[in-house]
Amino acid sequence: DNEPVTQDMYSSFRVNCNAWLHSQHCMALPRRLPCEPERPLWARLGRLLTREEAPPLNEGLAVFCITGARQSQSAMEAWLEGSQQGNLSYCLLRALELRQYRDCSYLDWLEAAHEVAEVLRSQVMPYMDQYFQIAYGKNAGPDECRVFDSKSTFVTQDRAKRRRGQKHRP
Repeated sequence: DNEPVTQDMYSSFRVNCNAWLHSQHCMALPRRLPCEPERPLWARLGRLLTREEAPPLNEGLAVFCITGARQSQSAMEAWLEGSQQGNLSYCLLRALELRQYRDCSYLDWLEAAHEVAEVLRSQVMPYMDQYFQIAYGKNAGPDECRVFDSKSTFVTQDRAKRRRGQKHRP
């Protein structure tokens, strides 16, 4: 479920329009167009000048990517608590508030955001079909690193050194 999606694959997905059509009372809209508009000529030519492979990441990085929807779903935005915002952004901010900005892991944060989304789903937008996902690098898992904590760098560096067979020096 966490594989890269090409535009051809996305075009073949059947998007459930009821997810936002039945949530018009809170002005819900899809965050992504059902099809990608054609790129301008300069953007298509730019692909020829760039390299295909990205350089490797620094071993001290803890990389986390939280997405607002799975492959066949549409990330939505809605009018929630007086402002137009994405559902993922709203749920992540509410989760931080509910945890009172305490020290929590990325996994705890995403689970709390899921709980907020369940409340939205049951009370405000029953047709909301988006479920959040998290992807992460090999240097640290979402249960090991704390949200917005620079000390998580030590976890990733230590894991990278252990993978290379080096001992940690105090």
